[in-house]
Amino acid sequence: MAINREHRSPHHKARTQKPTIIVLHASAGKSDAGDLSWIVSPKSGVSYHYLVGRDGEVYELVSPDRIAYHAGVSEWKGVKHCNAYSIGVAWANRHDRVEPLTAAQLTAMRDLLNHLCERYPSIGEIVTHAQVAPGRKRDPLDIPNYFGPDWEGGV
Repeated sequence: MAINREHRSPHHKARTQKPTIIVLHASAGKSDAGDLSWIVSPKSGVSYHYLVGRDGEVYELVSPDRIAYHAGVSEWKGVKHCNAYSIGVAWANRHDRVEPLTAAQLTAMRDLLNHLCERYPSIGEIVTHAQVAPGRKRDPLDIPNYFGPDWEGGV
């Protein structure tokens, strides 16, 4: 699978735990270029490991061997600080209940998730930002053609 590594976020730190979950996000940006610009900006303070563009291009913004700053205040199954044990993957999408995921994005995301689960056998679940930050975040649930059972759960 082709992965674009030309855009690198400065927002990461050393990982001390193996990743056990993947957290799905929606970027909420209006364009892929805008999303990339924000994530690599020193001002943003946020990052994903991967962003899947509307055209299906996959961008690695932070190596999954490092911690990215994508989940914020979060918890999964009683364990806080999901960034420490997760890989954050986002669809470039306005998350406005109007813009659907493209066919290219759906295919690229499936390929990426399969790649990550093969590379990191410690990953046991795929969850959403909404699940790890309930009441605080809703992504990617507001994407019209996002269907949770297709993506969440076991790998």
